[in-house]
Amino acid sequence: MSAAFTSFPTVSPGDLRAAMGHFATGVTVVTSRDDDGAPVGTTANAVASLSLDPPLLLVCFARDSLTLAAVRNHGAFAVNVLAAHDGDLSIAFARRGAADAWEGLEHAAGHTASPRIAGALACLDCSVERLLPGGDHVIVTGRVLDVETSAQDRAPLLFYRGTYTSLQPPAPPAAPRTPAAATTDATCDLPTPHGPLRAVAQASAEGATTLALVHGDLAAHPRPHVSVHTACLAGDTLGSLLCTCRSRLDLALERIVADGAGVLVYTKRSGGSPLDCPRDAPADPEVVGGLVRTLGVRALRLSATDAALAPGLRSLGLDVEAAAA
Repeated sequence: MSAAFTSFPTVSPGDLRAAMGHFATGVTVVTSRDDDGAPVGTTANAVASLSLDPPLLLVCFARDSLTLAAVRNHGAFAVNVLAAHDGDLSIAFARRGAADAWEGLEHAAGHTASPRIAGALACLDCSVERLLPGGDHVIVTGRVLDVETSAQDRAPLLFYRGTYTSLQPPAPPAAPRTPAAATTDATCDLPTPHGPLRAVAQASAEGATTLALVHGDLAAHPRPHVSVHTACLAGDTLGSLLCTCRSRLDLALERIVADGAGVLVYTKRSGGSPLDCPRDAPADPEVVGGLVRTLGVRALRLSATDAALAPGLRSLGLDVEAAAA
């Protein structure tokens, strides 16, 4: 430290942590191999690009890190950039000696034999260039030998002020709208037994009107739950025991509320008998996807009963996770 500044008090670790917590970072799992060839890894957000030519990055490890010991001996490591829904994975690898974090986790050896975690937004394979002291950490600079990026445009996992958050990826170019379906704003509040829903968008296609009913803050949720339902007079309104529509609608609402945020895509068809049960009528993925994208949702979770919609929604550029039946 320059003599001109020696009179300043030392900043406490707590104050430094609190101040740097305002600097939002991405979250990674840095992986390598131990002496027995077993995979090791640790969560790290002290990761940065260092140079483009030559291609270098740096990672900061605690001096007693078991992953650091493996990186020293193996001479290589991989940086796996996590997506918004990987919060549990980040927590698992943040535990010291978290060998159980690998159980059931799909991964494959990369260019340096360091594990690449399936589903990561990006994987960067590096050889160790230098190890430098950095107080209670060790700074490892790595030469990037190979990179792999995800083909899916998903939101990243972020760390800010001591907690996880996310950032939605840029919206893809809007698909041309066909004359058969038009979307308009239709904002109003609707009371339900499961709490209020906001009707915020409406799509009209031939023979049907579809509403997007929203619960919670979609922008704050990395993967809102989306359920699709078609109106039924007998089941929904009259509560007929001969029809399961009411129970299916209640279950859909319960799932959305339990997730904290979500969208009920509710369709009312015209024509036919008012007692016709439409439970087997297929939903139009273009209408559902158009409404969801209008709400700014790019990653979503579908109920098992709506899993057949997943391919059509993915073709519209949406990141869809469909529950198993």
